[in-house]
Amino acid sequence: MFKKISSNKDPNVTVTSEIKNEFSKYFTVAEEKSTAFLTSHSKQVYIVMLVAIAFSLIMCFVVFSPSQRQNEKMPHYGKESGGVATSVTNGIGQTYMAGEKVFDLIKLREEVEQVLKKPKLTHQDTLFLEEAIKKFEIHQQKTKK
Repeated sequence: MFKKISSNKDPNVTVTSEIKNEFSKYFTVAEEKSTAFLTSHSKQVYIVMLVAIAFSLIMCFVVFSPSQRQNEKMPHYGKESGGVATSVTNGIGQTYMAGEKVFDLIKLREEVEQVLKKPKLTHQDTLFLEEAIKKFEIHQQKTKK
């Protein structure tokens, strides 16, 4: 059942070596002709290379603007709000907003403490304290959600 298959093929013969043996004369002729052409027309080949580079630069930066290339490669980019960049930006924005709210609440608490240290409260102080209590309650309701 598990009989070893024996072969009388040479193990040094591979597909690439056979292709090389078969087509080596064509490769050498092509190499000789291309070398002769490049040595006899070196300036023209160099100019053609420079023109090709200039053409590609013009096509890259003038004809196809970066935004157009980006839209061709990623047509969904910027159109949906669930992208990675959008979620990261939103996350950073939310963290910044939360920090701002905490900073505002700390300032408000300090102002309330300053008002409460007064020996006698005026009508304006009372209105300020009522507004501060409303702001604290609103913040507390938002954090419970």
